Amino acid sequence: SFVEEFMGSFEMNAPMFELELNDLYKEAKATALALYDQHSVGEIAQDFKNDLKMKFKQKYSQVKSENEKEAQKQAQTYLQNYFTPVEDKLRNQQYSSFSEFEKDIKEIEHQFMENGPPGNNRRSICQDYII
Repeated sequence: SFVEEFMGSFEMNAPMFELELNDLYKEAKATALALYDQHSVGEIAQDFKNDLKMKFKQKYSQVKSENEKEAQKQAQTYLQNYFTPVEDKLRNQQYSSFSEFEKDIKEIEHQFMENGPPGNNRRSICQDYII
């Protein structure tokens, strides 16, 4: 079914970028609608199909929201892990200059953008964490 295919794929890959999530949704929706078209008959088949499409959109909206929450949570954890040594170094006054501190911050930001968990608000999450 649509829900099993869509949710199964989502849960195995979450969080993901919105484009990937949208592709996953389109694929599951196309498969489900093709299956429906093969087995539907009668005058009200189109009405049921429209209802299905509406339910698919609602599920996508719900999963999109879950995806963003999971992305935010993983981003926070990632940044927390990488910033802890910098915070310790700062607390213990181990930086010889502000530029050394700034260099570490920029390196963490670069690593996060390159290797951190996916999500659409990555840059703003990182900026908020730095501030």
